[in-house]
Amino acid sequence: MIRLRPMMTIAHVTALLLVSWNLSAATSLEFPGTRVGEIAAAYFQAFNSDGLDGPREFEQTYRSAEALEQRTIEERMGLYEQIRGMLGGLDPRVITEVAETSLVVAAFSDQAQSWFSVRFLLEDKGAGAGKLASLEIQPTGDPNRELTDFSGWSSMEELVEWVRKDLDSPAVSVAVANHSGILHAAASGVRMLGGSDAALPDDAFHVGSVTKSMTATMVAAVIESGKLRWETKLSAALPNMEMLDVYRNVTIEQLLHHRAGIQPYLNFDESELTRWLSIDGTPTEQRAAFLAHVLSQDPVAAPGTSMNYSNAGYALAGYVAEVATGRSWEALVQDHLFDALRLSTAGIGWPATEEQPAAVHGHYRFGQEVALQEPGTYELGAFLAPAGDIHMSASDLARYGQFHLAGMSGADGMLKGATVARLHQAPTDGEGAGPGYACGWVDGETEFGRSYQWHNGSAGTFHALLALFPNEGVVIAALTNAGGPESDQVFMRMNEAILEKLGSR
Repeated sequence: MIRLRPMMTIAHVTALLLVSWNLSAATSLEFPGTRVGEIAAAYFQAFNSDGLDGPREFEQTYRSAEALEQRTIEERMGLYEQIRGMLGGLDPRVITEVAETSLVVAAFSDQAQSWFSVRFLLEDKGAGAGKLASLEIQPTGDPNRELTDFSGWSSMEELVEWVRKDLDSPAVSVAVANHSGILHAAASGVRMLGGSDAALPDDAFHVGSVTKSMTATMVAAVIESGKLRWETKLSAALPNMEMLDVYRNVTIEQLLHHRAGIQPYLNFDESELTRWLSIDGTPTEQRAAFLAHVLSQDPVAAPGTSMNYSNAGYALAGYVAEVATGRSWEALVQDHLFDALRLSTAGIGWPATEEQPAAVHGHYRFGQEVALQEPGTYELGAFLAPAGDIHMSASDLARYGQFHLAGMSGADGMLKGATVARLHQAPTDGEGAGPGYACGWVDGETEFGRSYQWHNGSAGTFHALLALFPNEGVVIAALTNAGGPESDQVFMRMNEAILEKLGSR
């Protein structure tokens, strides 16, 4: 399965320019002379070829029968077109992991000016042995980058300054919490490139797709109120909205697990973005118009069969809660999250606006260059807000994570502990199943073997990472006001240095 993991996020909603790209321009990489090496080499040749003949032949030749039952070749062709639209071509440059039935390659996208990790996993038994079982693409850092050692930090202020310099970002803000409260909070840098106002620990940053877990948490509160059920079907939740028959039995929980087959809406061309930003009416009415269109489109896969990351799916989950309660998504997250958890810095949209010019500004990153996002020049739009348009400080983000950490340990709070546990439980059947994607949370394991749940977020001009470490009882929230997937790589090394320091006390 090809999976574009959460940047996985609202991945650059700004218009993307399609460019032609030819394999002959790629760096020559020697693949292992094994079955998985053969498949990886064939994949990059197919991905970077013109048209869909190459990808179609690749899928017919190398994909396992079980995988093709989960998603047809034609459905996969749609994914090729979507990912090519975002990335242009993929230049395979460095092999980062090698095993008998798996291979991970770091590839560079010239169009996105970013690195992506491509993981190939083969079937290792049965009739499908030697065939491709899954294929994942996710943003990553430069594999050639010299990694900074963060282990010697003596104060959070010092550590955050090291991280900011390593990222070459205008500002970074970090907060650490445990079950008792905030342990550390610090910020480094400036609110906007070229400005003199220092970033402060209570400053709000845009959190992008970390918003998804917040929308899921709000939906869970509506479920606890009795106005929805996890098993509520779209046909019952939206009786007055036309939709393709294939969506009528999709449940609320499938939406939150990205298993509803909803088209992803990870990127927009300029005319399409202009169309949805120009919708008249209240935010709820704008979402209704957008989602009526979404539900008229064919699914990317049969609902319930595989995980397909979708911004539109989370917009739909938020809208279902609006219809069930008669209140807007904005009002619902205000009540059930911001007010209930006392997140005083939280709000909707960018922190810096024309009315609030002194707040933290976002910045675009183009390779090594960083450029200011001027207020009023770029917005996500209400139509997609439940998928990724919340801002708050690192401390408030850590407090939000602390609430989830408590619920995961069984404590009742704003939600019952059992409800929170359900929000963190990924499906265990079908392609793309666990460990995988729960309700706005991704299962993970650090390179040092620590289990954690996380979500990151970037709408292109900020980057956020919220990580929960249940075994350690620790939450770490990290924010920066410049886009770029390398932020995750740096933040995770920072997280390990923090956990090591806390464990030594």
